[in-house]
Amino acid sequence: MEVITEGLIDTAIAYELDRKCDELEGRRLQGIAFLWSLAAQAQRLGYSREEIEAFIDDKDEKHRLEGIARERLRGMGAVEGEWDTYCAVGREEIAKGSQIGKLLDD
Repeated sequence: MEVITEGLIDTAIAYELDRKCDELEGRRLQGIAFLWSLAAQAQRLGYSREEIEAFIDDKDEKHRLEGIARERLRGMGAVEGEWDTYCAVGREEIAKGSQIGKLLDD
C-alpha cells in the first residue's frame, strides 16, 4: 500500500501548493484521474472497494497524510507565510516532471 500512500501524499502536496501559491493552479481533472488510478491500483493489489472507501473516509489517516505532506513541503523549501517559497517548490516540481508537478499548472 506504500505506492498508494505516496500517491496520496503527492496529491496533498500539490493541493497545498495550489492553495498557497496564487501563480500555480491545480489540475483538477488530472488530480481526479490520478486518484481514480490509485483506487484501481489498490484493487489490483487485492483491496476491496469497501476497504478502499474505509481508508479514504478515515479522518485520522487523512490528517496523518496531510501532516506528512506539510513536513515534506518544508523539507522541499516551502516556508509557511512566505508564499513565494511554495511557488518555487511548485515550479521545481513542474520542471522535474514529478507526479506533484503533473498535478500543477504554471
